[in-house]
Amino acid sequence: MQHCEKSEQLYDHYKETCGLNRNACKERNKFFILLVVGILVLLLLSVRPGFAADLAIAILKGRVDIDITPSIRLLQAGTWMFVLYSLMRYIQANIKIEKDYLYIADLEKKLAQCGIDVSRDGKSYIEEYPKVQDFISVIYSALCPTIYIVCFSYKIYLEWVNSLPQISPVLIFDSVLAAICIVLVLFYLIFRYNIYKQYKIRKKNGPRSKKI
Repeated sequence: MQHCEKSEQLYDHYKETCGLNRNACKERNKFFILLVVGILVLLLLSVRPGFAADLAIAILKGRVDIDITPSIRLLQAGTWMFVLYSLMRYIQANIKIEKDYLYIADLEKKLAQCGIDVSRDGKSYIEEYPKVQDFISVIYSALCPTIYIVCFSYKIYLEWVNSLPQISPVLIFDSVLAAICIVLVLFYLIFRYNIYKQYKIRKKNGPRSKKI
């Protein structure tokens, strides 16, 4: 077995990076749920605004000991802000995870040169992804973002239809947030496409080594 200098430090760094990657996966899953809930609340505010407002007021009163009755428009603006924040954190976590997998795969190659053969968290993810997992990946990385864009566009369209001919500052504010959300998702889809191409290149050119 071949050994190289600082192999123990490199392996410790590998384990630390894998641990950070798993934590990022937990963050992604959390903000995915929050994002979906936020989008559902946005749509509910258009379909059943009275029910959504009563529900939001009940939640707020349960958390804040103040008698408050926010308007539908303010609730929508607050929900848009919540959705934008959740979306940003969700995308940031996804980007970190995908970049980490590429970095982990590079660490595995360096460890292999030192006689330490590990490939569970990097190479296996990139080169040996099961077909069913690949299909699921397409759903949450391409289909879900497309659904987000449709929901954002439909929601802000309903806000404009229900507000015209009056155009309020809150409507403009919501429109700006909706546009930012859509642009973020589009940039994320571009990022996913570029990452997918890198995975394809590595899968095609990367030599497979025997896993322990």
